[in-house]
Amino acid sequence: MNLLHSNSISDDPSRLIRCAKYASRLDFNISNNSLKQSQETVRQWPWKSSETHQKMIYPPALGIRIRMELAEICKHDNLTNVISIIHKWEIISILNEYIKVDNRFLRGLNWIKKLKGNHMLYLLKDSEDLEKACQRFLVNNSEIKILEDYLNIKKILNTNQKNFNHFSPSSWTEFIEDRNLNDETVKLLICDGGPYWRNLFKWLFIYKFIKSKKDGETLKKEGWEPGKEMGKEIKRLRYLEIDKLNRN
Repeated sequence: MNLLHSNSISDDPSRLIRCAKYASRLDFNISNNSLKQSQETVRQWPWKSSETHQKMIYPPALGIRIRMELAEICKHDNLTNVISIIHKWEIISILNEYIKVDNRFLRGLNWIKKLKGNHMLYLLKDSEDLEKACQRFLVNNSEIKILEDYLNIKKILNTNQKNFNHFSPSSWTEFIEDRNLNDETVKLLICDGGPYWRNLFKWLFIYKFIKSKKDGETLKKEGWEPGKEMGKEIKRLRYLEIDKLNRN
């Protein structure tokens, strides 16, 4: 495949993503000249928005186009194959230059799809400058919070491993829920494949859905007054139910 003209990529960088998508579908490659042009254009970032404007770090609509293209790929194609092609073409920096495309990364990319997680956040999670990466792809405030929580929890898990090795199911539940972690944050941590991914996976699909066998009405009949103490008792009873899973 050949690019039509010298500004094909700078005019619309999402063409590279689209090209990789069709290369994955149809098993073709781009010509050496087009590949060289693509690599050179990506290296020249940031690009001018026009001959009369200054260089713009975030050209209008760039992030939207690329995100839309990636979303379509997730629906109808194999994102892992497409990312592998972009990596092979040495243009991965169009997404995130800090992506290390190895077996662990690709396995996590497969998992984020299985978990129906946010693939864009997975691609940006290891950015050196998270703020710029988020600006580039128009990441909203709730998504930024997910990424910030992911980085914070990842650091905590890596620095206190002896403590977490002895965590019970209810301890994991308390750790996650007391921090009000978004499900998407937990999915990113699972896809990292660290030593605790199974515990996080079990919370996401099992622990979080388990309830206390006694609700507020039942406890009121037993003489409990509504308030913090009743809430603590319901939580305690719920944790007992969660920990029973370890004994079954």
